[in-house]
Amino acid sequence: MKFGNTSSPLILTLLASSLLVACNDSGSDPKLASTAKPVTPKTAVSGVALDGYLNNAKVCIDINRDLSCDSADGESVFTNEKGQYTLLSDGVDLSQYAVIVEVIPQKTIDMDTPNATLDRAYVLSAPADSASLITPYTTVISAIASQQGLDYNAAKVVMSKQLGVDASAFERDYVAKDHADDPKLHLLAQSLTRIMQKGEQASVEDGVARLDVRKGVTAKLALLDLASLKTKTDKLVGTANDRNAIDKIADDYVADVTVSTEEVVGNEVLIIPPAPDSNSIKDAADTFDWSWVGHFRDKTDYEYSVDKGQTWQPVTAKPLSVGKKAYAIGDVQVRTKGNANKKLKAGKPSLSTQAFTLTLNPAAPNSISVDDANNTFDWDFVATIEELTRYEYSLDSGATWQTIEHKPQSIHDIDLAVGALQVRLAEFGNSSAGLVARSTQAFSVTPDSPSGPRINVVDDNNDIFGWDLVDGFVKASDYEVYLNGTWETASANPLSVGNNDYSANSIKVRVAADANNGRPAGAETKVTTAFTKLQDKPVAPTNGKVDDANNLFDWDNLTGFVDVADYQISLDGGVVWNAIANKPASIPDDEYAAGKVCVRVTENAQDRHPVGDSLCSLAKFTETPATPLAPTAPVTDDSASTFAWTWVEDFDNASDYEISIQGSEWKSVTANPIVLAELNYAIGQIQVRVAQNLTSGNNLAGAVLSNRQAFTQVARDYRDVLRQNGVDVRWLGIDPDYSFDLDDYEHLDDLCDQSAQKIVDDNSSTKFLLFTNKVTINFTLPDTAIIDKYSIVSAEDYHERDPLQWTLEASTDGISWQELDARKDQDFTEYFQSNEYVIDKAQRGDYRYYRFLELTNNSSDIIQLADIKLWAYEPLVAPSNDINRLENGIAEYPISGARCSKTYYYIDVPVNAAELTVTTGGGTGDVDIYVLFNELPTQSDSDCGENEGTDEVCSLHDFKAGRYQILMRGYTAYDDVSLTATYKIN
Repeated sequence: MKFGNTSSPLILTLLASSLLVACNDSGSDPKLASTAKPVTPKTAVSGVALDGYLNNAKVCIDINRDLSCDSADGESVFTNEKGQYTLLSDGVDLSQYAVIVEVIPQKTIDMDTPNATLDRAYVLSAPADSASLITPYTTVISAIASQQGLDYNAAKVVMSKQLGVDASAFERDYVAKDHADDPKLHLLAQSLTRIMQKGEQASVEDGVARLDVRKGVTAKLALLDLASLKTKTDKLVGTANDRNAIDKIADDYVADVTVSTEEVVGNEVLIIPPAPDSNSIKDAADTFDWSWVGHFRDKTDYEYSVDKGQTWQPVTAKPLSVGKKAYAIGDVQVRTKGNANKKLKAGKPSLSTQAFTLTLNPAAPNSISVDDANNTFDWDFVATIEELTRYEYSLDSGATWQTIEHKPQSIHDIDLAVGALQVRLAEFGNSSAGLVARSTQAFSVTPDSPSGPRINVVDDNNDIFGWDLVDGFVKASDYEVYLNGTWETASANPLSVGNNDYSANSIKVRVAADANNGRPAGAETKVTTAFTKLQDKPVAPTNGKVDDANNLFDWDNLTGFVDVADYQISLDGGVVWNAIANKPASIPDDEYAAGKVCVRVTENAQDRHPVGDSLCSLAKFTETPATPLAPTAPVTDDSASTFAWTWVEDFDNASDYEISIQGSEWKSVTANPIVLAELNYAIGQIQVRVAQNLTSGNNLAGAVLSNRQAFTQVARDYRDVLRQNGVDVRWLGIDPDYSFDLDDYEHLDDLCDQSAQKIVDDNSSTKFLLFTNKVTINFTLPDTAIIDKYSIVSAEDYHERDPLQWTLEASTDGISWQELDARKDQDFTEYFQSNEYVIDKAQRGDYRYYRFLELTNNSSDIIQLADIKLWAYEPLVAPSNDINRLENGIAEYPISGARCSKTYYYIDVPVNAAELTVTTGGGTGDVDIYVLFNELPTQSDSDCGENEGTDEVCSLHDFKAGRYQILMRGYTAYDDVSLTATYKIN
């Protein structure tokens, strides 16, 4: 970017006038005395705006920091077809502001697609004193700087580490493609802008003001998993359907950048970061680990809870040690910290997905890291124990143990299978040996250096050489080539060396070294033939595009070579060349690796010249497969609300699939099994298939697998928590601050029979009515409750008075509120119609205060409804740790109970248990036992049935570690019965 003080035309005119006066008259003339005020020189700010080059985009210095070019920002200009702009700032301290580029729908053009205007708005930004380029990258870096409290250059380094690219990459024009990585940067930039466009539109449609949306979307963009996004877009390099594929990729990220009304607080936007994508629970190690959220990559950015989110503490170690305690699923949670100064609320939490069990043995190390190349391993210390001699390791799956002497610890160069290496705390004093950590990576004997490949073709005319594959090394990328003084990974075989001079024996090829197992590089083979540079040789065509789905290869013509006959094509990396019949060129439906399909200018296409340089494919062609088969083995887990399936061959990632629920549009899958909302789903309403791949030959979606069992919404142990509790109504139709007061209300007669108490009288023939169109209804419960569904019943007449939209919020203190559910355009087509709404699992919590915020009617100036019910699901809670606990193999005796009596016990089973048996015996009468994992059993929900008498046996062989609940129920009265729970240790 160029900065400089330039005189404006006004300044030049004033200077010229004063000189003329001095020359024409040596005396003083009061009529000519200068009254002009000093003019402050203007500073020129110029640069380029690009995703592709943005033409007709509005540019300004964002003086009022609202991410919109308005009159408060002074001068604004529009970019030209190369994305260029120049602004003249008037005495502005550029270091304090940003230059923004505002994309205007139906006006701005992305020159990547020059024949169409952009259809959705978005905004890019960069610091005004560093605005030579304004791109999606400068926008994200600015957001990182704000959220981390860093200067722009430091934030640039943070982003470069996330993406694994040099920070200087963000300072160059990637559209020009002057660097090898520029096509990848261009595609990633396109995906970021598409995510911004869709996120801004979705947020506006959800009712958030556009200026608030822009603040939130740009801030949330910085919290995306940019590395995984880049992995996806990198695969599109050199493909023809990249824009369609980018559109599909963007759909998977839109929800992550959409701004909610909950995040708008007054004039500020305080974003809620997403939950960590994944977590890892290691019960034996008593640790909880999680994936980073965006650029928050320091443990001090996080906080944790061990009581289901009731209280939070700062994280001091990653992974987090939870100590020697038992925790149920969901007890342990981690989230990003809130920081109002950085405009961040606390993030959404990542919840533990399995229980932590209480064991007597010391914890295991959290993990073992294997360095096969150097024959060493390392491990994580158990919390507070950092003495090497306290640890021991085994190389034979735990049969024998050796004391650890070093960290990392060396071992011999041997083959070891996954899990054969184990580490634990050794016996110490009265403490038994600890639980075991097992390696998840094998050791192998270091391989010998591979032999050298044999050169099989050298063609100076075509500028290529090739080699025979060495056994075990079948990909071009397994090799490296010495060219221009450095070793570089081979991109193709044969390999083009371009139109250059290379002396004999200056080019070499070998099998590359393997840093993972320590195998050295292979023997070198020299190319003994020289390459010579030809004069007047046409350069290579540009912008090669693989359309694998349609078996086509296209390119941009060179100036002066515009006929198809001017070009020829090769399907073997440049060895054999043929004429081209059409453009794009048709490719046989077969397998061609990247670099195999090449085009070039044919010899003497225009006047006399040699054949041109080659442009070769950057992506592969695949043989078009048949329509993918349907997934198999559907697993419907009604209790967990999950649906699972077995992969189709060659499609073994969740991202290869898409799902449709109850006839909805197909959406990408993120996990197998997939967690469903807790609703009723009939057989066939959950459908999964292999998704269409827009960039490969798999251009058809696969056959469909449907659920073969129904899902039923949990219906037991619900209670209406509001009946006979007070309801408070605030009148918001006229004045939001007006408290409803009976003495001031003119429709007093109506309130006698249509008061707020009618909302909770469980009688749909009565109703609540107010002469207003909008109310907020507040509920204060006698105790906290987890509400997971609610219902609203319409009254007996006038549909225009029925509720149309509302937001359900909850609070622990009646001051700070959290959104649980929001509804718009609700339809009550019948009188006395009851509509039921389920609250998303992720939004539920244990609250005492609930309110329906701004419940608005259909169209009338009167609002009415018959009933509101908030339903709480009461999970059967396990007994506390000091009541009715059983110890392994120790009988509880004597136990007595009346007919139909219920007595509960529990036992904690460790991870190394092999079998659990629960028995009763002795005494008189008839007692039945029921056993269930992690919640109290019932007669209809348990892992065991009943027998006659008091001799009951329940044996579980296929089970998991954790807490098992036991119910003793008196079929008749019983007396002096013993109860024993026994597990065996593996």
